[in-house]
Amino acid sequence: MEHRLNVAGYEGEPLFDASSLDLIARESHGIPRNINNLCYDSLSIAHAGQAKCVTANIVRRAVRRLNVRSIGSRSYAVAASPMSSRVNLAANSDAAHAGGGRPRASVPLTYKAPVRLSLVRWVLIA
Repeated sequence: MEHRLNVAGYEGEPLFDASSLDLIARESHGIPRNINNLCYDSLSIAHAGQAKCVTANIVRRAVRRLNVRSIGSRSYAVAASPMSSRVNLAANSDAAHAGGGRPRASVPLTYKAPVRLSLVRWVLIA
């Protein structure tokens, strides 16, 4: 955070005290977006209150305001399973070799295939 402030051009006394830094580290769950949001809101609250330094109390107000706990407590982890059990490659099948191509996975796409657009070219005649 100190580095980010320096890159932004800040030169002066530390804006965050040690207890506020510890609290931001703990409450953000190490998620960069949460860290940025907590710092921004903490600085905004400190500025509105004309505080010279962000304290742990100011960070607590920002945490309540942003509801960071509910964001950080979500589990985004996917159940681990070996790829070999989910992907059935036809490496030894005659069909894969007969076509001359590489074996294809039997896993359906999880995204829409890109749409090919054909735009009419406009010719300007002067």
